Amino acid sequence: MKSNRWKQRDAGLLAGLVAAILMTLALLLLRYLFGVATPSELVGDRIAPLLGVDRFLELLDRFGGYNNLKQIGVTGHRGTTRSRRVRRFAVWLHRRAFANDKTGACW
Repeated sequence: MKSNRWKQRDAGLLAGLVAAILMTLALLLLRYLFGVATPSELVGDRIAPLLGVDRFLELLDRFGGYNNLKQIGVTGHRGTTRSRRVRRFAVWLHRRAFANDKTGACW
């Protein structure tokens, strides 16, 4: 039988998953129905004015225009966040697997 700690963890994971799905759906609905910019788009729009003119034009040339530059920025942010989560999960799994191992196999 599951301990109370595991039930709380499972409930927290479920609540977080449901909240993430609902927030994603809300952002998509706002984007497609009303044209509201998503937070990842807004970050790029706020950082672009802080760049120097020469640097900004260099980035436009390198990535083929402003829209391509924004798309790469958004994709890069999502990929970084996803890979960070995957790494944390892998470390957690490894530590859990070798928690009782006395041979020092854990990193």
